[in-house]
Amino acid sequence: FDNHLLSDWIALHQEVPNLATLPQPLQQVLLDIKYNTGNVRQRNWPNLHRAIAEKNLAEIRKNIHRQDIGEKRDQ
Repeated sequence: FDNHLLSDWIALHQEVPNLATLPQPLQQVLLDIKYNTGNVRQRNWPNLHRAIAEKNLAEIRKNIHRQDIGEKRDQ
């Protein structure tokens, strides 16, 4: 688990260049996505990357929302 998480964290920094400038809760959400889906690449998540670049929290939230998980997890 620790090795997987560390590997995902390192890869996430490559996939989201400004990751360190984002709020900690958002970094954790992105790591969760990376861990569970295997990627947060631009080509797979273009709208999310655009929202991150624009620092548009409403659009970020819109692009990470999963209907099957529900509102509590997203918050």
